[in-house]
Amino acid sequence: MPRLAASGTLDVGTGFRFVLGGQGTSSTEPDGDESLNGTFTLQGAGEFDWLGGAITGNATIDTGRVSVGTTGTPGSGGNDGTPGEGTYVNPTAANTPSTVTLDSDTAFARGADAATPATTEINSGSTLVLEGSTTLPADVRFYGEGYLVNRGSATVSAGTGSVYVTGSGSVSNTGTLRIASGTFESDNDYRQSGGTTDLAGGNLRIVGSSSVVRLAGGQLTGSGTVFGSVTNTAGSVSPTGTLTVHGSYGQGGAAALDLDLARSTGDRLVVQGSATLRGRLAVRNHYVPTANAKRTVVTATSRPTLKLSCVITTGSGSSGTGARHWVAAASNTAVVLTSVPGQHTTC
Repeated sequence: MPRLAASGTLDVGTGFRFVLGGQGTSSTEPDGDESLNGTFTLQGAGEFDWLGGAITGNATIDTGRVSVGTTGTPGSGGNDGTPGEGTYVNPTAANTPSTVTLDSDTAFARGADAATPATTEINSGSTLVLEGSTTLPADVRFYGEGYLVNRGSATVSAGTGSVYVTGSGSVSNTGTLRIASGTFESDNDYRQSGGTTDLAGGNLRIVGSSSVVRLAGGQLTGSGTVFGSVTNTAGSVSPTGTLTVHGSYGQGGAAALDLDLARSTGDRLVVQGSATLRGRLAVRNHYVPTANAKRTVVTATSRPTLKLSCVITTGSGSSGTGARHWVAAASNTAVVLTSVPGQHTTC
């Protein structure tokens, strides 16, 4: 495999393309014709096509556009952990861990199907950072023992398919991950310390039996389904309609559940497991509730544990003369709000 060592800054001008990789022939090396090694920045208004091969070192890609994935047969390894045709971040364990940052509009190529995905392998200790605007179609797989980090704006448009994060590595989000269609699947914990995960027509699936969604900041929103448990220590869960958790839901003292209620519609959290709510419940009214009106906002498979520090009511009818606010109580399988007189717009 030819190797190119780079350092400093390389400009790719308008109308030019920098191409790394292609179809390899060796079964013992990463597929692709080249590797790129060093500490460097690739920038400019031109394009970078990462069709295969490896990047090793500390690289920032900030060109006008980035394409990732082979143009030939993708991913001969399938989902069994065996790399096939694909792209690689630091392919050998002997190398110092690498960080590759894609700070551009980036489009990943779609794999042939779930058994033959377009694969990017991230080796142990190394990190692939999605910093710009990233598009992820169906049958894209990130595999390995490294770290996938989204700090930009990534959109999953997988139709009825999935985007996979497999192996023993981890995935974290501090930007915006919008799952517009299909499913984003992770073998291990999905961690968020800031930003937004938006189930905007798609779903989030946690495959590992002991793995969970760990929300340490930012927002989990949308009207899709989380297949797995959610541990919300310091984030906000904000359904837009009905957000479903197929697992348990635990909300800590620094976390919040944010809801909007209209007269005939409203947000709801449906938990297919146990539910524990501490911290804050914030309700924004889009109508004026009548006296003693009741609304079910959380359901669970058993009686929820309700230890909220605050229930805050804002919006219509929450202040001024005749103001009303919501109080919360647990029933056998739900959290139910009741409208009572008075104002409670701050915690």
